Amino acid sequence: MALDYKKRSDYWEQKRKVETTPRRRHQRKRVEVSTSVPKEMLAADGGEKVVLRAKSKYPEMTHKPERQKIQVKKRESRPKAAKRRAGFEIVPDAPPVEHDADPIRAKERRKVNQKRIERQRRVQRTNIRTVVVIIVTGIILAALLGSVVAFLRSPYFAIDDYTVKGTNYLTSSNVLSYIETDEQTSLLALDAAQLEESLLVNPWVLEATINKKIPSTLEVVIVERKPAGIVSMVNKESWLVSEDGIWLGQVIRDGESIAAVDPAGEHPDITLDESVLIVIEDISPTENTFGTPVQSEEVINAIEVLQGLDSGLREQVQTLSAPEIPLTKIITQEHVEILVGSSKDIAEKSKIALALLKEHEGKVTLIDVRSVDKPTWRGLDTELE
Repeated sequence: MALDYKKRSDYWEQKRKVETTPRRRHQRKRVEVSTSVPKEMLAADGGEKVVLRAKSKYPEMTHKPERQKIQVKKRESRPKAAKRRAGFEIVPDAPPVEHDADPIRAKERRKVNQKRIERQRRVQRTNIRTVVVIIVTGIILAALLGSVVAFLRSPYFAIDDYTVKGTNYLTSSNVLSYIETDEQTSLLALDAAQLEESLLVNPWVLEATINKKIPSTLEVVIVERKPAGIVSMVNKESWLVSEDGIWLGQVIRDGESIAAVDPAGEHPDITLDESVLIVIEDISPTENTFGTPVQSEEVINAIEVLQGLDSGLREQVQTLSAPEIPLTKIITQEHVEILVGSSKDIAEKSKIALALLKEHEGKVTLIDVRSVDKPTWRGLDTELE
């Protein structure tokens, strides 16, 4: 049961009166005590052990009848306001220090702690070695990379010879104009895929391959598009078309020579041999752009007809007229007209037409093979048979 303030004061006053007997100097002990005492005292059966401390030069005292020497651990830091606080305060006993009574167990515990410390040190040393290895490896790799780059860019591999293969219409200078290199460009450091893409910009180039020949030769192998014929439109404009249906330039006549020209002037002119090209006539005007696919169905059908002809008949073709698909016809060098219509079954149609030409050589003027089952022909002095 707690005591009020007055009873506590009386208690301390009585204690002081009892201990009035002076002590000798060597028997006195000065005890460091706090500036505050418990605010209330608990009963002996309260279950909590308390220490009462007050501002005094007297030894430390408790509420128990017998005096005990209790070592109070001084707090590391205490607010200044608590030091100035008046009154009493309940201060719990300091927790007892646990000591292992068994020396064998204490020894084992020390060994375990020592092993744990050594293991942590080994882990730290391993981590340090790992970091050092990574740093050294990075430095070595950087040095090797720098050496390789310097070796690749050395003058020993500078390009000083160019070889161009596979050209029929394009010239070597035309091809090399799309390759941006100089005397300081290293052959090994050259990006072959990028050069191949730059060559494909020209519609005349169907495929391009770059070969590096150590130490300083660059070989360019290209596959050109093959012209199928010259498309002559009714508005007197002519364009060169390839076998895969790509416009290869506007045909411009300069005296006796002709050339395929890019109207935009972005690509070089290509000189043509008119004697080996078949003219596709009577085509309606269309919007043509250099390097774009053909959109005219009549032109596409005419190209397929020329590609499907028998070699013996193709040698005799002079021109091909294609105002419409059903009216598509071949005009031979002997001025024989062969109506072929659609390109369907063109191989069989050409064989029938070639057989009739041989059978009625010099007499036939018109052959109609638009119907493979019922081919007809007409001669100089005969009706349509």
